Amino acid sequence: MKEKLKALKLSQFVVFDVETTGTDPQNDKMIEIAAIKYKDGEIFSQFSHLIDPGRKISEEISIITGIKNEDIKGKPDIDEILPEFIEFVSDLPLVGHNIDFDLGFLKAAIEDHDRILLLGSSRFYDTLLLSQIFFPVEVSNHRLSTLTEYFGFSSENMHRAYNDSAATGYLFLQIIERVLESSEDVIRKLTEVSGKSDLKYVKEFFNSAANYFLKTAFGRKIKTKERSYSISNILHALSEPSAEELEKISKEDINDKIFKPGGEISRQIKNFEYREEQHIMADKCSDAFRYDKILVSEAGTGVGKSFAYLIPSIIFTLLNKERVIVSTNTKNLQEQIFFKDLPVLHEMFNSTFKAVLLKGRNNYLCKARYERFLSRPDEYLSNDDYEKFLPLIYWAERTSTGDIEENNGFKIGFARFLWQRLASDKGFCSGKKCPKYNECYLQNIRKSAFKSDLVIINHSLLFSDMASENAVLGGYDRLIIDEAHNVESSATKYLGFEYNYFHVKNLVQRINYNNRQGIYVRIDKGSDWFKTDKSTISDLNGQLNEKGSNVLEQAKKTFDLATDKLITENSNGASGQFTNIRNRYRDIGEVFAFEKENTVLRFLYEELISILKRLDIIFNIEAEKNHEFDDLSGEIKSVIEQAEGVYESFTFFLNSNRENYVFWYDIAGSENREVLSLYAAPLDVSSILKNDLYDNMKTMIFTSATLTIENRFKYMLKKLGLSDYDEDRMETLMLGTPFDLQNQLQIIAPSYISSPKNPVVFESDVVQVLKLLCDDHDNGTLVLFTSYYQMNSVFKNIQNSFIKKERVISVQNKETSRTNLIKQFRSVRNSFLLGTDSFWEGIDVPGDALHTLVMTKLPFAVPTEPVVQARTEELEKNGIDSFMGYSVPETILKFKQGIGRLIRHREDHGIIMILDSRTVNTRWGAAFLNSLPVQPEIPRNFADLKRLLLK
Repeated sequence: MKEKLKALKLSQFVVFDVETTGTDPQNDKMIEIAAIKYKDGEIFSQFSHLIDPGRKISEEISIITGIKNEDIKGKPDIDEILPEFIEFVSDLPLVGHNIDFDLGFLKAAIEDHDRILLLGSSRFYDTLLLSQIFFPVEVSNHRLSTLTEYFGFSSENMHRAYNDSAATGYLFLQIIERVLESSEDVIRKLTEVSGKSDLKYVKEFFNSAANYFLKTAFGRKIKTKERSYSISNILHALSEPSAEELEKISKEDINDKIFKPGGEISRQIKNFEYREEQHIMADKCSDAFRYDKILVSEAGTGVGKSFAYLIPSIIFTLLNKERVIVSTNTKNLQEQIFFKDLPVLHEMFNSTFKAVLLKGRNNYLCKARYERFLSRPDEYLSNDDYEKFLPLIYWAERTSTGDIEENNGFKIGFARFLWQRLASDKGFCSGKKCPKYNECYLQNIRKSAFKSDLVIINHSLLFSDMASENAVLGGYDRLIIDEAHNVESSATKYLGFEYNYFHVKNLVQRINYNNRQGIYVRIDKGSDWFKTDKSTISDLNGQLNEKGSNVLEQAKKTFDLATDKLITENSNGASGQFTNIRNRYRDIGEVFAFEKENTVLRFLYEELISILKRLDIIFNIEAEKNHEFDDLSGEIKSVIEQAEGVYESFTFFLNSNRENYVFWYDIAGSENREVLSLYAAPLDVSSILKNDLYDNMKTMIFTSATLTIENRFKYMLKKLGLSDYDEDRMETLMLGTPFDLQNQLQIIAPSYISSPKNPVVFESDVVQVLKLLCDDHDNGTLVLFTSYYQMNSVFKNIQNSFIKKERVISVQNKETSRTNLIKQFRSVRNSFLLGTDSFWEGIDVPGDALHTLVMTKLPFAVPTEPVVQARTEELEKNGIDSFMGYSVPETILKFKQGIGRLIRHREDHGIIMILDSRTVNTRWGAAFLNSLPVQPEIPRNFADLKRLLLK
């Protein structure tokens, strides 16, 4: 390692970290700084100081760092520390994790101290970006704590400067090892791309690595290809089932032999426990396949419903050679089925069936587009794009799926415009003409899906395929829908429309972005190859650029006029901070009351599309003769498809007098920047689903843990569009949980707590209960809210209690992902987690980490939400009480999802507290009580509640 580090000019380097009073270098101060000097890969010397920032440390920072105000009392200020630190660093390379943050504070301190004082180092390395590049798949995120845990580096008290420095140093050495194990090809690509950028933190690093590879090429075995990641989205059939195997699985009692105690599953899965409910559901699923039936099955937590439908599916497809499609609402469950459940069954059935994990087109990297970016990065990447693009390179050399969701180093949320230009795209795709056709991730997985026995998809792809008349999945008539309680909301979202200024801006950027990217510049360069049509192309291209600018300008004008109009109408003369506005409308004139401007915009869109199509014809003809134009021709087609999509949305909203659609607008932002978006959604999707999807199926299985209201399927059957099917074809099945909930679960529903209709007193009561749990209840607790405002307000009022007790409390926020919050909650004993809407379903925290679930308020939808409002109005118009006929049953479904978060395994025990007293104090509350798995205990006052918790 010593010689390798020397060749990389890293014989000595310094790793450093700072802890601060906040995140703004101009206003916040350092409270700790630490550095570790490495020599030949070993720790050589250390530097660490607490710092008096000249102000109090907030409670929040104390919780994060563990540094309290008494710790910094009497410590030196930064002016005393800086000269010593700068001398310690000297001119050595500086390494940090998210180094910009630490350098920002360091440079601000140097400026405040003495402008003559200079940092000697001029080489900086960021382990955050480097780890995103070289460890894109291995970890779920690239936080320092996650990476050190992955590498098995033990560092207590993370978020203290010295410990974080030590962890960063260890990580940096791991990155260097990974770099030196890489192929020359990938290092060359990283060097070439970063060399075109302004990324000083990686340019020199990759140059040094490339030089090392060049100098040592003769002394080692040359490696030109990266070893592929083991992740695959195909489970191959390694053999055909034998006649004996087919005979065995064709027996009517096959489910008994598989599921019974001592059966096939128990031989495959260690400690497998027989569940009668699972066995019953498997029998009913087999019948649904055998007799072309529709099965709707509510399966409680712990039933093991995925095995109950997967095993009959596998048996059916092996015997009948028909495909079965399995659709889930979330990609998490989709991947759990494919990567966790199916491998077990694949082994059990001797690898005789083939299964494929299939996602929507835009999940897959297009190799043709990607290699085009690699070949000319300065042409296709803006200054902002380089850092986003680099984490694709090492991954792209190793992935066998091309599924971007594998790559946790690529931040798609911050790089959507970049990914849009790299993802598989219908308009761009030239099919078999593409030189990368045989290597295409999308084409290969789709071809595999056509020939597979099981295809695991998600609801979004299911409805996309439905709308395109099976263009993606091909013909099939056996369908399983898991997480079926989400079918209506998923279909509503997919079949809806959205239109805003940024859709237009994104389109126009594809034409010309910063005068250096987009098809305008590429067409201009390409026209030099033409002889006869050069002037025609130049003329059309000039018109394209002009019309694109005109469309953007006119769209901005229209949106600005509409935004000003709507804000004025909703402000009622009030002034001050802008707040978000969401309103339903029935006629476009209520929003875009600008007929002249709309007519001009419509004309510009049509002209723009016309010019694009004329260019498409020319380049399509030229691409037939010269394949140099293949990708430009494809890019023009892609832009046409996007332009037609934006235009379709625009014209859709101009005609708002459509049956079965609800229209609304949303204005979000601040007083400096408001964004107006138009939305439309179908009022009722049940008839669409029945006519376009269900009527084409022979077998359908719908399953979820929440499909009944007070033990009846009637509401959900209507909601799903299944209520018109004959009873002899339709079967419902309600299966309870195999858990002993009477002994595992305690439900407490206090009657004394004020109604949420009295928010001030209600919040005070909630705070009192949570403080009681903090003081006297030493268990992991999840607290569910229905609004961010109330959650944050409660958090502020209970925060001090947790600090005094030294208990960890986390709250949902925009900076931290749900996955990371749950992971922290699992790992920290007796911690509290406060969450809103997304925490009501789809999270699994088994064992002691979650013992108490607090539901502060029944999760009623906001009545003014446009779709909710429109659906309740429709019911009232038909003489149906919308509260009992819609609001209550919808809330019960979500309520049951929340209840299901607690008991996930036989060993789990816990308490559910329902703090919304309307469940016990109103007549309609009985519907919620009747949906509970055990009878609640109802304390009449705070003292009763305390006794219940302490007994």
